[in-house]
Amino acid sequence: MKTPFPAYRGSEPYVFACYSHANSDLVYPELERIRALGINVCYDEGISPGGEWTQEIADAIDSSHKLVFFVSPSSVASRHCRNEIQYALERKKPVISVHLEPTELPGGLQLSLGTAQAIVKYELSGSDYQRKLSESLSVTTAAHGHVGTPKPPRRRMPWRAFAGLVAVLALIVSIFELWPARDRKGEARFDRSLAVTRFLVSADDRSLGAIATDFTDELRGRLANYHEIRLVHARVAQLGGPDGAAVDASYVVSGSIQSSGGHVVVLADLVRARDKEVVASERIERPIAEFRGAGAEVLSRAIRVEVVKDHECETIRRRARSVEAAELICRGFAEFYQATRGRGSDPLLVFANASRAVQLDPQLVEGYHLLVSGYMLMSSAGEMAPEQAYEQSKSALRKAYELDPDNASTLSEEGMVESLFSLNWEKSDQLLSRAIALDPLHPHAHAFHHARAYAALGRGDAALAVAHCERALKLNDADGRTYVEYARALNSVGQHEDAINAARAGIELLPSGYWRALLTGEIIFAESLIGAFSEMHRELDAAFDAIEPQYRMLLADSFAMAGELDRAKVLLAQIESTTPSRPTFEVWANLALGKLDEAFAKMPSAIDRHEGLFITTLRAHPRWNPMRQDPRWQSVMQYLRKTERRDSRASDSAFRSGPARPVTGIGATAPIPAWTTFAVRRQLHTAVSA
Repeated sequence: MKTPFPAYRGSEPYVFACYSHANSDLVYPELERIRALGINVCYDEGISPGGEWTQEIADAIDSSHKLVFFVSPSSVASRHCRNEIQYALERKKPVISVHLEPTELPGGLQLSLGTAQAIVKYELSGSDYQRKLSESLSVTTAAHGHVGTPKPPRRRMPWRAFAGLVAVLALIVSIFELWPARDRKGEARFDRSLAVTRFLVSADDRSLGAIATDFTDELRGRLANYHEIRLVHARVAQLGGPDGAAVDASYVVSGSIQSSGGHVVVLADLVRARDKEVVASERIERPIAEFRGAGAEVLSRAIRVEVVKDHECETIRRRARSVEAAELICRGFAEFYQATRGRGSDPLLVFANASRAVQLDPQLVEGYHLLVSGYMLMSSAGEMAPEQAYEQSKSALRKAYELDPDNASTLSEEGMVESLFSLNWEKSDQLLSRAIALDPLHPHAHAFHHARAYAALGRGDAALAVAHCERALKLNDADGRTYVEYARALNSVGQHEDAINAARAGIELLPSGYWRALLTGEIIFAESLIGAFSEMHRELDAAFDAIEPQYRMLLADSFAMAGELDRAKVLLAQIESTTPSRPTFEVWANLALGKLDEAFAKMPSAIDRHEGLFITTLRAHPRWNPMRQDPRWQSVMQYLRKTERRDSRASDSAFRSGPARPVTGIGATAPIPAWTTFAVRRQLHTAVSA
């Protein structure tokens, strides 16, 4: 559809339009309407051909006065739209939501837009809509550079007095900067301390008073058990109360409880006490009968993640030389952390933010941590070859060690890199052990133990993996990804009932997407062994309904194990047609369908790709029992051992080799010769064929 007018690219105030191209026929008339109000409009028609999409969009939003989000089922499903909204909110840009069609907002977007102004177009008359749109989008006089009443001229300070004042101020600032933060008078120490004010109920719903009191007490009790948070007592009932008193905490949780149709609804805000900024808002709704316990558990987990994330970002902002670099790192980690809540991560966005951040501020060690995370995501998404990702990760790690030799996060990042790229399980475990010893109560210590479980599974020590997972969950039971390794390890040691319970606990945290498919696979496998056949079909139907269409194909092996072979074959065909390929899931589906020749044929690709889900199950998981007696199995294991030895030697020599190479972008590293992996793969195919 032809665009209505050229997008605005000048220096005057303008609004930025965020929408799905699938709704162009609905959105373009609205853009015309906004322009007719005398307001400049920038939209993606104005992005230059060949320009860097992420950066051009970011620049356009940065310079905008407001962002208009045209809400529809297509736009809320668009990753680009979600990224633009998140970026605008983090830049504190006002967001106006124009609802074009009835649309249910996903949890994350509902949370992000909780305080944004909304115009429900499809419920308004034409005149009412026009009026609301005009009022919402009007550009303030300040934005236009309005000049107020002239002020009388100030008396100029004599230059000697001015110079003396500057000298005194400089001395004061120097002393202030050198003084320990905890001893500064007038400035509360900024840490992960948290106060919970009593949740309020409306005056006409006193029946909830007891529930609100119990909920507040239970929430405090759960938060007090988290080592990452220091719970303190709130001195006032409400933040910013009439007496002007404050709380002895860096963060405050406040909220209200109300009833709605037999349900209890909790609305909670996490507020940074220093500047009264709302860090996050949560909405929890449960039937009254199921509310006690469950509501406080869900909210405490969310608060825990948000406090740690915000505190890390504030720490980075204080140390950064570049404000933009700090914001890029915070946005990158926020995107990366979405995986802990089952929402996935955009590898390109994480990588782009990290690359730009280390260019703007090469002295921030967190920039290199994010860069390594970006390389891992890029490789797992098939956007970068493992060899290239490994080389670039090691280069970034060298720089991180130069900046801070004793950093637990750097050690843990290197440990995960060795597991994912070099398959050097022993070295990985040593690095992760050092990270834990260096900082056993690190905010992400649970992830260190989780990574050790991954390395233990790679070695085939499933019992040790179970122990590491249990330590990780004891430190933090809110990271659903840990339950994937835990369920896999429990199935490997024969504790199938426990594996089912662990996977279901993970599904509560990761109810959809990629991780739900993996957890469902562990449940179906365990139920097939214990004979819970009726439960298998209910489990699969629930998973298929909950998982987004692009991930349903990953249930192919689960349907095959449940005996639904026709559905399994259809899903397998979808896997085989995807780009990039998913050799692990092709192997699993073919194995579950009894097609061993096809399964063996795909195994070299999964090993070459260093696919952790595949490699960490080979030595111990009973999933492979039907193949272990086949003569070709020994060829597979021999190839795996050769790959581990080869890559482990490469990792040791790479880390000992000379000065660090500069950290560069995707295309800056020389490509790995194609014949290298092809020749090794051909040897395995020859052995398998024989």
